[in-house]
Amino acid sequence: MELIFEGKPAKSFCFSLVFGAGWRNEPPHLKNSLSRMLEELTKTVKEKVPEYFEVSRHIDAEFSELRIWGTSDDVEVLLDAVQSVLLPHQTLLELGGGVLFGVAAGAIKSEVLKEMEKMKVPKSPKNPKLYIKPRNFFKTFDLSRIEELFLYSLLKESSQEIYLELSPFGDRIHYGKNFRLPPLHAIPENRKKFVALIARKVETTCGTVDLLVKLNIFRKERVLIRELFEKIQDMDLLKKLDVIEKMFRRVLS
Repeated sequence: MELIFEGKPAKSFCFSLVFGAGWRNEPPHLKNSLSRMLEELTKTVKEKVPEYFEVSRHIDAEFSELRIWGTSDDVEVLLDAVQSVLLPHQTLLELGGGVLFGVAAGAIKSEVLKEMEKMKVPKSPKNPKLYIKPRNFFKTFDLSRIEELFLYSLLKESSQEIYLELSPFGDRIHYGKNFRLPPLHAIPENRKKFVALIARKVETTCGTVDLLVKLNIFRKERVLIRELFEKIQDMDLLKKLDVIEKMFRRVLS
């Protein structure tokens, strides 16, 4: 299994198993099947780990996650827990959304990481399809994922009716009826605010895992947190204003 790991001087760890199917990939006859599947997997994991561990699940538009948090003293139980949910699952076979990769952050022994990387991941026989078509959105083809997250944070300040969907077919920013175009000259001033937002997020192992998933899902180039701040400083969205303005022109026309 491909594993993205970010070590942290913490007494806890967080691990996320990322699946390549979300609620937009559910055909009508399999509506809510992902939710039921993840509920089953959550129960399976809870039987394998200590009571105080936290096990949660999340379903996005085109991917989903099973997340485990615990203390580093008992990190070895993670191996048995993860292995127990890597078996082929009928829902994933139907949707074509198998395991994409694992993401881990915190203090995890190198032996545990090596064993996790050796785990066999079942492949889905088909690729996922979109059954619930997206509406009211613009695509962000010409922006990197970090640039997308920065632009999204800027848009979020001027309009609450906005949502970012990460997709293998091209990421989308969805907007509501009251969407307002922010002043683009605010881009340089918002860089520091964005850096502070990221710094606050990666203070915890769970925040770090959440950000690593968003940075790496459906991308070939892998980005770690230690590289992220350097990339933010190198980012120059002002050079891509023409790209951004084209996106907005499609929305406002």
